[in-house]
Amino acid sequence: MRKYYYLLLAALTLSAFAGNASEKSREASATQEWQKETGNVVAASPIMDSPAGERFTYKRNGKAYILQGQIAVMGDYDFVYGEIIKGDDGYVYIKDLVSQFPTGAYVRGEEKDGVITVNFPQSIRGEEITVQALMKNEEGSAEEGNDYILDEENNSVCLVRDGDNYVLDLPEDRSRLVGVFYSTYWTGCADAADIFVPFIPQPVVVPDGIAFKKWQLTTEDEARFLEVAIDDSDIYVKGLSEYIPEGVIEGTLEDGIAYFYKGQYMGVDPRFNTLNYFCPADIIIYNEGMETEMVKYEISDWAMLDYTGNAMTYDGAFIINAGPEILSANEVYKYPEMEVYPENISWVPAAPLLSYYYPDPEESFVWYAVIPKNVDGYVIETSDLYVRFFEDGDLISFGSDDETDVPYGEGVDDEFTGFYVFWKDGEVCYFCRNMEALTYGCQVVCKKDGKIYESEMLVIDAVTGEPITDSVDNLSSEADVVRIEWYDMLGRKVSDAYHGICMKKTIFSDGTIESVKIYRK
Repeated sequence: MRKYYYLLLAALTLSAFAGNASEKSREASATQEWQKETGNVVAASPIMDSPAGERFTYKRNGKAYILQGQIAVMGDYDFVYGEIIKGDDGYVYIKDLVSQFPTGAYVRGEEKDGVITVNFPQSIRGEEITVQALMKNEEGSAEEGNDYILDEENNSVCLVRDGDNYVLDLPEDRSRLVGVFYSTYWTGCADAADIFVPFIPQPVVVPDGIAFKKWQLTTEDEARFLEVAIDDSDIYVKGLSEYIPEGVIEGTLEDGIAYFYKGQYMGVDPRFNTLNYFCPADIIIYNEGMETEMVKYEISDWAMLDYTGNAMTYDGAFIINAGPEILSANEVYKYPEMEVYPENISWVPAAPLLSYYYPDPEESFVWYAVIPKNVDGYVIETSDLYVRFFEDGDLISFGSDDETDVPYGEGVDDEFTGFYVFWKDGEVCYFCRNMEALTYGCQVVCKKDGKIYESEMLVIDAVTGEPITDSVDNLSSEADVVRIEWYDMLGRKVSDAYHGICMKKTIFSDGTIESVKIYRK
């Protein structure tokens, strides 16, 4: 159950490397024999360092197969970063040739009369992840569902110069592709068409002498640092994108409003190899107040933020987008708030939030949202944060040294003790060890300057999955619930249909008030 669930969550990534494990040795041997026959040899390691030579940058668009679950699906792509280096050694080097499988590796080719020829296989990660040519499997395959097979007769591809562009020379009927292999298995990632159009990056230029100050960005489920610089009526924000830390956007200050225009180039997202732009967006909510809400984003020309001198808020979304116009979001920040980061803060972290609980007689698990903030809402470096887990109030340990603190973002799979956790998008999943426990708990710990600061513990009922607090034990058994109120994290009263991080305040007849911070999906 545990391993199956983990694999299911990571299907998109792991399926790219999964093969028939029992066949791996035999297939590897077959690959080696084929290499000997054809004279092609996979490099011992991929070319990761930028070769010396003249560098050209491109915007790529085309068609590609990408994995959706375990199925390869054809789709269009645009605003993918392209790079070609005319090497000093006479070779031509192309970075991330397969557009939807960026590893940062270069493949090597030779150019003659405007045609770059790249022979395969070439390694792009380790020894077994390679780029190779595929052909349509017209006769059917011994492997059920395999529509493409390795093109052993012509394991190469050409890029043909067309004016200033380069075009991947593949047939329109998609009978040939260039794709990624694991050993001799096609991973499902492949390009069917690709055009390289010259692209000169035009990032925001910050004037000399402008000093950035440390600010923080917070949303309902995000908290991290960025930098802001102000020069008279000009304002610059650096690090709005988590994955492009040097990316800058600029705006204008006027009468308590900060204006930021759409389409500002921020840089290349290394996860998707896309050319990313800043795009503000309006948030449109459908089925508001219903159990399931639908959200739509519409890109707008400007973002107008309320500005107070040390803080900015926006009643919309910041989109870090692949392209300046059409919505293709890589990062979304709903209702962002930015404010100056103070010099002295409390290092007591905010308590974790319950995201999801799955009770099971054999193996239960709990998802906790761990937002890197302190109790006052200020960001704490994730490198200083750890989480602890409890069952019936007992602190759970793992490892030969009876460790208890799991570093933020790091998974643990200790087969000896059965301790197993993993992370995804700022949430940690804990697989419960004692199925007979009545309660499960989680606590966030900050270790700073030799001291340890502990958050309040989140404890849930193992039967109902509802959060429980110590204050409940102190209530009179005769106290009745008078009313329940809900508040967002800005202290504003909201309806009981509110979704996201909120505070549930229960008022009892004896005057006792119970407040619990929860996450409602």
